Amino acid sequence: MRAAPSSEKSHTPAMTRSPLTVWTYADEPDTQSFAYMKALGKAHQARVAVLNLSLTHPRQPIAEDLIRRIVEAGIVVVAAAGNRPNPADRSPTYPAHHPGVIGVGSVSVATPGGNPRYPIATDSAHGPHVDLVAPGADVAAPSPDSAASADRLVRVSGTSFACAHVAATAALLLSNYPTLGKFPLKTANKVREIITASAAAPYRQDPMAYGAGLLRVDEALGKAGETINEEGA
Repeated sequence: MRAAPSSEKSHTPAMTRSPLTVWTYADEPDTQSFAYMKALGKAHQARVAVLNLSLTHPRQPIAEDLIRRIVEAGIVVVAAAGNRPNPADRSPTYPAHHPGVIGVGSVSVATPGGNPRYPIATDSAHGPHVDLVAPGADVAAPSPDSAASADRLVRVSGTSFACAHVAATAALLLSNYPTLGKFPLKTANKVREIITASAAAPYRQDPMAYGAGLLRVDEALGKAGETINEEGA
């Protein structure tokens, strides 16, 4: 989905359907790592606006260089922080920890009366690669499985799904405020700055778990509008 173009002052975008491009090389005789590199190269070549990476891997110099080029091209890269049940392990994961990438941790959905109301998910990785968090524990997601519920939704958990919330927010910002993408070298960092600066402050008590806080789509839209007005983009 993407937001229909609207006034730069609007904080409530209309939604229209838009194609979602997915690259897969499952049928090719490549190693998983090589297929991943090819997919990154394809995304760079296609100049997509937002790249969602719901995956983790050890640090890879080739991937790091490709992602650097992608970010420099103005493409917003959002990556899962990883699923790791040991909060004492605060080592970074990649690609979330690559410079310019938005690393996303996971929280449970609202718990009435809970403290905190959105607790960090038990398997959400902690570390310096977490920029912010989004709902990712027991959330509804579409499924192609015919055995799924009548509405074709299943309950899923993981930072991969939290990551998708943030990637969708980035796409919404760029669609509702297209001039944010006016200067490619600044686009990725500007969108990252807006999303993290607008995160909910009460969820910053442990930066290694929550990063800048909880994703707030409405606040991000408002912050984007303010940025446009202040910078005259």
